[in-house]
Amino acid sequence: MKKAEVYTENNNWEYIGLDDYEPLIRGLERSGWPRLRCKRCKELVVAVGFFSTGVNKKFRHKKRKESEGKPKFCTLRSAYNSLKYFGEGNPVSQEKINQRKKDFYNEKNIKNTYFLCWNILGGKGMLSQSKFISLIDLANDADIWSYQNLPIWGIGLILLLMDEHPTPNGNSTYFYKLNKNNDDVIIDACWSSNGEKIDPAQFQYTKFKLSIPFTEEYVSQMINSVDTAWVTPTTFTRLLTYAEEKTPQDEVNP
Repeated sequence: MKKAEVYTENNNWEYIGLDDYEPLIRGLERSGWPRLRCKRCKELVVAVGFFSTGVNKKFRHKKRKESEGKPKFCTLRSAYNSLKYFGEGNPVSQEKINQRKKDFYNEKNIKNTYFLCWNILGGKGMLSQSKFISLIDLANDADIWSYQNLPIWGIGLILLLMDEHPTPNGNSTYFYKLNKNNDDVIIDACWSSNGEKIDPAQFQYTKFKLSIPFTEEYVSQMINSVDTAWVTPTTFTRLLTYAEEKTPQDEVNP
């Protein structure tokens, strides 16, 4: 993770990034570093890679001892584990990261990514623009841009891993988990209550997708099957404003 919550001298938890955390710990013994916790599950996280060579700086969930029991389920922990499939630790230049962001946040792509997630989650009423933006913010915290082998077309599918989602009747929640079987990558819907994969035989008529192949063909199919008759010139004003704010700006030479 690139961001977490830090415990301050005022006895508050405040949102902080890697670059802002580093000055707080410079010159201190590790035991004196300010405490950190995940903003999603509120469990403690640790800072790694600071003042070390060859190790990427990041926040990660603290490993538990067996005697401490299983950790609380967290979509950020699950998503981070899934992202490892896409080349964790491979160096990615800032130039490439900026280009990926530009490609993702351009108007056509950001709209198509919304249509993709909207369709998979069940269509009308199942994905507000506010929720979609929050998924992107969580993905930013997970530093998705630095994963060497994550294709632009796949980022929308990764966004679905970032949080829990309500069922259409609102009685339950579920999350998506990425599974790799040989060369096939599948994203499965699982119940938040117990982490078990939702059985299609027992849940045949749901609007949201239970099993999603991680392929460009599937992504295109989901986008192209959306009836966009409800879209007006002002429908995505908020989303496009957000995307513009997040798009890296080219440096202007004096």
